[in-house]
Parts: sequence; C-alpha cells; structure tokens
Amino acid sequence: MCEHQVSGLLGPFATPMFWIGMSNDVKQLADNCDVCQQTKPCNSEEPLQQHVEGRTPWEKCGVDLFEFNQKYYLVTVDYFSNFLKLTFSPLRPQVL
Repeated sequence: MCEHQVSGLLGPFATPMFWIGMSNDVKQLADNCDVCQQTKPCNSEEPLQQHVEGRTPWEKCGVDLFEFNQKYYLVTVDYFSNFLKLTFSPLRPQVL
C-alpha cells in the first residue's frame, strides 16, 4: 500500500485520537479490505529502458551545469566514448 493511501486513511483519525501502532493497524486494515484493494491505484513500475549511445562520437551527448566554490561549470559527456569535457563558465547560469 502506498504511504499516501495510509496517510489519507489516517486523515480523519490523526487529530482526535491516537494509539501506539495506529499506522500499522490502519495499513493492515486497508491491506485486508477488498474494496480498498479493488479501488487502489495501480501504479506498476515501468522497467528501465537503456538509451542508445549513438554510433559515432558526439552523435549523442549529455550536458549539465553545476557550481563549485562559487564558480560555474558546464560538463559535457559523449555517450559513445564516455569522453568528459569540463568547461569553466564565467557567467552565472540563469534559470528559465
């Protein structure tokens, strides 16, 4: 059971009453409830899909900006060769 479902079930009870193990009791109640099991969201995990690296150097690359010691850098990685290029940026990146 998802944590937000348990907190949703606890919502009406969280303020006026409390007992030790209440969260576990409510979770167990929901896990054994046929209606709860039939109506709960089915968010199955998607399998990870490997991306294509490219067939030639620099056909596909990844970039990221980061800050270190109050200086900004651009890191570029070639997926084909795993070559890493680090570039100093004199300008502060602007958030769009």
